[in-house]
Amino acid sequence: MEIGLKFSIGRYSESDLAKEFEMFGGYEIGEDAIVETILINDIEVQYVQGDWNRTGGERTWDNNQNHFKMVWYKDGLFYNIHNHEYHESYYQGSCALTKEDLIKFVEGLQ
Repeated sequence: MEIGLKFSIGRYSESDLAKEFEMFGGYEIGEDAIVETILINDIEVQYVQGDWNRTGGERTWDNNQNHFKMVWYKDGLFYNIHNHEYHESYYQGSCALTKEDLIKFVEGLQ
């Protein structure tokens, strides 16, 4: 089992940028996902916590899963950070980072 943090930066056209935000940085989120906008150094950062539960071929969004993602756009670049997990069927653990840790990380990038 490997757990880590993935951070990426990309430059997109206006139409592709809109798709990235719609898909929350290429990651589909559920309709009932709670997306929070956080203001960090005058930049609007979108934050979501949760992941998909898969049972019997059905997917349901669970806001209590310890998977997180933050996305934002600044100076022509799209930023994307999330905890990256290689899922094992028996694994129901969590990443030790908190939302406050992520905010501090993003503040340090500015």
